[in-house]
Amino acid sequence: MTAIKPLNERKYDWFFVVAFSLFILTSIITDSVNGLNGQLDPNSGYAVERFIYHNYAKKADPLLIANPPQVRVSAAISAFVWLPLYVFFVLGFVKGWNHIRVPGLIYGGALTHGMITYMAEGMFGQVATEGWQQLPECVPPDTTYYFFTNLPYLLVPALMIWRMWKPNPFN
Repeated sequence: MTAIKPLNERKYDWFFVVAFSLFILTSIITDSVNGLNGQLDPNSGYAVERFIYHNYAKKADPLLIANPPQVRVSAAISAFVWLPLYVFFVLGFVKGWNHIRVPGLIYGGALTHGMITYMAEGMFGQVATEGWQQLPECVPPDTTYYFFTNLPYLLVPALMIWRMWKPNPFN
């Protein structure tokens, strides 16, 4: 077996270190809000919750405001399941741990599936097409804004599958 290449020789792996580091932050800062709360509160004492409501949810993602069980469960999984995995992946990419391969493949498949279904609901589901009218301050959702905000959570897992495809990805 060949030696593991150091991170500075795996220049594209920096992408994953940065992406998963950002995902750690969003899991803690934003996903925990919807995973633990009933609905986003535009008058919350938590500045991040107000920011999400006013700058994203009411403009592009009324499903976050409605916060049905599917959204709460998805957010809770992100905050409490994916979060430790993101930490594991950051360490794995930095240190070149080949044993992140199988969890990486499972994560890639699971989150790709989850994001496709979530984005389909968020762009074409009842709340996105007409239900937004029953939610406070909502406007017709900006699907372009929605799509590009959520796209990293679809692309990174798909790229993770591609990166982890070989049996020893860091050799």
